[in-house]
Amino acid sequence: MLDRTFQTLGLALLGVVAFAQIKPSSPEPIENVRARETAFYIDKAHQRSQFDGVIIGDSRALRGVSTEALADELPNLRIYNFAFNSAGLGDLLYREGEKLLDPASSAQFVVLAPTTLTFQPWKRANEMFHEYRNKARDQVWLYQNLPTLAEHLQPLSPSIYIRRAYDIRPAKLLEQDFRPDGWIATRQMPVDDPSELAKHREYLAGNVIDPVLVQEMMSQTRAWTARGIRVFAFAPPADRTRLAMEDSVLGFDWQGFRESFVAAGGRWLEVSASDLKTYDGSHLDADSARRMSRILAREIAKAW
Repeated sequence: MLDRTFQTLGLALLGVVAFAQIKPSSPEPIENVRARETAFYIDKAHQRSQFDGVIIGDSRALRGVSTEALADELPNLRIYNFAFNSAGLGDLLYREGEKLLDPASSAQFVVLAPTTLTFQPWKRANEMFHEYRNKARDQVWLYQNLPTLAEHLQPLSPSIYIRRAYDIRPAKLLEQDFRPDGWIATRQMPVDDPSELAKHREYLAGNVIDPVLVQEMMSQTRAWTARGIRVFAFAPPADRTRLAMEDSVLGFDWQGFRESFVAAGGRWLEVSASDLKTYDGSHLDADSARRMSRILAREIAKAW
């Protein structure tokens, strides 16, 4: 009986693997990379490597800061992008990000990427970090050790066959390349109209800036600086109209914020370029992210 059980399980596994090999690709790029996306965030939330520097921020840093491009300008430094979607800048990410700094490095540094959105009270929860940090241990092991198998075992939507047969494609194609350095190189076709801000304004209505989160950034900057860890910060570029609307609705005072950061020992970096493009008004496309990251690296080198 036991032999039959193992035979059945073995045949079932072979069947799943065989089916995975002929599994059709979806006309929706997001569906084709879901397993890679899960592996990417699990690896980020359970990151075990150590670096000279880390980037901490929300999705604008996640998709906007290429550490590969930073390395082109700062070749002797190991850098990791520790940004998450909808992240809040607060004690949790500061603590977890610092764990990635190599204590043996003589060039420890942190690059903070604050946006007006990162200081909203509800962002303190950092739900994406917790979602992937708290995945079941067997799932974490599978994605970290057998990512190819995990991708083959990714559930398949039966509608893929219908959509492929009738060439049904989504209105927008979002292509994502999940890089091992923590960056997501992103492209979207067609791009969104950045002037369409009604939904974003509605989304922000009733939200405020949490002054406690702002003070936590200043306190952490002082603490890191006192321990010899360099702290840089910059405002990730996005569509200027959108940024102005966010600042207005949430009432964020950038000038006072920058002055407080510098007074705490931080080094503020001005990063701007006229040719940077977003794909949705909020996030840089892959090519612009690389250009911006090279500018950022040169600013870090000058302020070092």
